[in-house]
Amino acid sequence: MNAKVLSVYDEGALENTSYVGAEGISILVEVDGERTLFDTGMRGRYLIHNLEYMDVKVDSITRVVISHNHRANMGGLGKLLEERTEPLDIYVNGSFGQIKKLFGRPLLSEDRMAKANFHVMGGNTDLSEHLKAIGPFGGLEEFSLVLSSSDGPVVISSCYHSGVGPVLTEVRNVYGKDPCHLIGGLHVKKANQAKIDPSADVIKDFGSPHMHLCHCAENGAMTYMRVRFNLKGVDDFYVGTSIEFKVI
Repeated sequence: MNAKVLSVYDEGALENTSYVGAEGISILVEVDGERTLFDTGMRGRYLIHNLEYMDVKVDSITRVVISHNHRANMGGLGKLLEERTEPLDIYVNGSFGQIKKLFGRPLLSEDRMAKANFHVMGGNTDLSEHLKAIGPFGGLEEFSLVLSSSDGPVVISSCYHSGVGPVLTEVRNVYGKDPCHLIGGLHVKKANQAKIDPSADVIKDFGSPHMHLCHCAENGAMTYMRVRFNLKGVDDFYVGTSIEFKVI
């Protein structure tokens, strides 16, 4: 059986397509006969546009996992709920309920709230046989996803606000092995070697997993990571990019 990881929202989009690139991140994980949407990007209309272009029906999404409570990660949630005809399971951190407004408006209207089944994650949470949310990490209570592939754990993260080390250490503790792939951002927006080196050193200490970078790993950081880990060790992960993994 194969699992598929698909970028549906990011600052970058594949060339010569109708995908929209915009600030934020959203990644669709298809495994165990289910679809898990990790974050929703900042603008709902762009999220829906990209999903439609990919022929992903919004009602086919099993659940949403919000990594942490920043606009770039949860701004599209309301529009996603509006487009749904069925209620949606939404996994959030413990501080999500404290958010009252987004973009100066109430977080969710009553109509949208009626379609939301919220699940507060207090720790590592099994989502399906091969997919788990791990966290919370740091003051932002950030969560990551881990896909159990036949080659090892695949870590899907938004920003690593508390650093790469705590997340990869938790993966090692839970799975007994180091991750084989890292997908998502690194919270390194500029090619500042003093800021990038610590993250690169940690990644090397965890076996130099293959990286698929997007969102808050901007071009300069991607270039530097390619210098450290060679061209074959780092790929872009822009909207429309997908990766398949074998799971058993």
